[in-house]
Amino acid sequence: MFNLGPIEIMIVFGLALIVLGPRKLPELAHHAGKFYGMIRRTTWELRQTLDSEILAEERKERRDEAEKRRERFRSERAATRAAEGPPSSADKPQPQVAPAATDSAAAADAVAPEPAAAPAVKEPPPAVSDEGSAGGSGGEPT
Repeated sequence: MFNLGPIEIMIVFGLALIVLGPRKLPELAHHAGKFYGMIRRTTWELRQTLDSEILAEERKERRDEAEKRRERFRSERAATRAAEGPPSSADKPQPQVAPAATDSAAAADAVAPEPAAAPAVKEPPPAVSDEGSAGGSGGEPT
């Protein structure tokens, strides 16, 4: 802060010792320390107070701005609804009736019908050759 080096501090301390004497110098240092602490506390409290006031003011401005936007939206919505006129019964969506089933499987069956079953197709039995039944060296490996 004052840009004092160790030599300058020793010179100031020596002059204070000569001027004030050895009895008053410790008492003066004690009072100076208390004063310095009081100044630091006061500046810290002032800074905290200013910060809290600034934050409160910013919150109030944001709240006011949000309220203005809300009011503008409400008035625009009311104007739009007034321009469209009252809704007619044809414009209203018809409510969908839900099935009265209690479990989800029954509800799924009630909503979607089962697909029609395809007719069963019978395959002809495999053809049996006469050579394989004679016991010769037919189609079976040995």
